[in-house]
Amino acid sequence: MDGHGNDNHHCGVRRVCRVLGTVLPAHAGLVARPDGGPGGFPAAKTVNDHHWVLTVRDVVLFWRLLKANPTLWFGEYVFHVTFLLVTLRHLRYFMDPVPAWVWDLQLPGLIAGYVLPVSLVYILIVRSCSEREKYSSPANMLLLALLLAISGMGC
Repeated sequence: MDGHGNDNHHCGVRRVCRVLGTVLPAHAGLVARPDGGPGGFPAAKTVNDHHWVLTVRDVVLFWRLLKANPTLWFGEYVFHVTFLLVTLRHLRYFMDPVPAWVWDLQLPGLIAGYVLPVSLVYILIVRSCSEREKYSSPANMLLLALLLAISGMGC
């Protein structure tokens, strides 16, 4: 505590929150109270298993994109799977000794290396022809073009 009755640690947290533009209630402490009363953050809600299943489904299968644009979803899913296989294939350059599972992924990774640029061309075409502006921002198109150039050279 300083001479004004303020805890210096709380002042630092308030300063960080002010810089980040977030609101920290005046009565909020840094430690959650078990009862969730004033002076602490409310007790954390428990997340049931259903939320985890929905989250994993959305992350692994791009479920929201599938609902919004199935045509784009196909290209994005093929891109991500082939990119993962190509990345796993490149692990042989960084591991010594190379595990057997990395050697087992060499042929699928090689095939994925040929499919990867095709999926990027597909994504570029779908995004260019899409009516939704959020799919075709200049930054996204530049990244896709760079990935296409890299994958087309086989680097």
